[in-house]
Amino acid sequence: LGPIISTRDLIVFDQRGIGLSHPLSCHRFESSVGGDPLGPAIGECAAQIGPTRSFYATAYSAADIEAIRVAGGYEKLVLYGTSYGTKLAEEYAREYPSRVEALVLDSVVPPDGPDPLNRATFAAVPRILGQLCAQHACAHITSNPTADLADLVRRLGKRGRRARWIDGHGHGHTIGISSEALLGVLVEGDLEPLLRSEFPAAVRTARHGDTAALARLLARAERGGEGGERESPSESFNTPVYYATSCEDDSFPWNRAASPSRRLAEATARLRALGTRAIAPFNLADALALSDIPACAFWPFTGAAPAIQEAPFPGVPTLILSGADDLRTPTANAREVAAQIPGSKLLVVPDVG
Repeated sequence: LGPIISTRDLIVFDQRGIGLSHPLSCHRFESSVGGDPLGPAIGECAAQIGPTRSFYATAYSAADIEAIRVAGGYEKLVLYGTSYGTKLAEEYAREYPSRVEALVLDSVVPPDGPDPLNRATFAAVPRILGQLCAQHACAHITSNPTADLADLVRRLGKRGRRARWIDGHGHGHTIGISSEALLGVLVEGDLEPLLRSEFPAAVRTARHGDTAALARLLARAERGGEGGERESPSESFNTPVYYATSCEDDSFPWNRAASPSRRLAEATARLRALGTRAIAPFNLADALALSDIPACAFWPFTGAAPAIQEAPFPGVPTLILSGADDLRTPTANAREVAAQIPGSKLLVVPDVG
């Protein structure tokens, strides 16, 4: 950003609920152990936050940006957002169109997203696996990585299996291999290119009975990548703010007044209605596990779901960036938003998540 800040003021702010903007914390998350049911923790956290938990929705953060603009004396802003930040930038642009000079949107979440059912993610899996093996990159390994994955998922079944692997010190370990774990490591590959690039070969060998390479891959994903030195969740991610925003913002396929069990039943019915082809080669349980549905079903909503935003985007210079191999925020999202902004430029970057 050096060339930009030679002529511009760069404004970075702590979104409400993080950093110096009254950070949220929940005792339940601080003491929870991996594997604990998430739903009850979500309900307890919401109760601890209290009635103000509804004030972390995206619309409030957009209003905060406007307050910053006014306080700084700026006529217009160039908004640069990444991932969830694109949704926030889009919200601001539609709510305050006359105050936007330009937009830079990187790894796009649609303005009315994210989709609780992650349909774009599942639709992108075969394409991205195909891209990994394009131009004979998987020669002598596999000719069809998607078929390999589908066959392995079928063989694993609902219960999965245990696999053994040897670490660099010669110590043996076991780890569970399941279709949910395979989906998780695929998505983790957005941030860890080595995980993604090694995936086709590891799946191929596991399909033929040798699970060691895949076990090592899954173990590395659990550690946070090749070096295992990524920031801890407490340093990089505020769980209470995530759920306070996501649960209130997203349009889940349920009646907000229903009980948690009823919400889960309604969401599961909607997933089944999509059909298996929409999430293939994965299954219904994998789709639920990837989503925020099992968690947000326990969120005590304070009001109705946000209305669909109908306001158009301002016709301002807009650069939209998308990784061609992105599963979290697939390129389909970027194309959807680009179609709504007149004259926008979409740049798809190959070979990255």
